Amino acid sequence: MLTAGVTVKSPWNTDFHLYGKWIDERVNYYSNYSNAPVVTTDTRNLDSYTVIDIRLIQRIGSDNISVGVSNIFNEDYMEQFGDTFEDRGYPMPPRNYRIGINYSL
Repeated sequence: MLTAGVTVKSPWNTDFHLYGKWIDERVNYYSNYSNAPVVTTDTRNLDSYTVIDIRLIQRIGSDNISVGVSNIFNEDYMEQFGDTFEDRGYPMPPRNYRIGINYSL
């Protein structure tokens, strides 16, 4: 796994964040009982992937407004295997957008 991030702060109270994550191919092993009492092992691979996120934050005093895009290249990937060999695993969300307001009283 390799992660990296960059934050650029402007003199106009604006921050730009760029974050990336690369995960190498992974292998999981499953016990196969279909020929019991002989037990074999099946393997399943999860492909490597790269995900890039960006975020822009405008600070206004102690408050801020932010906009961001996660998975900007719309990578199709899974972070976790399923519980069984037949399970399709747990796909992660496609590109998505966020807007946030942080307000202090």
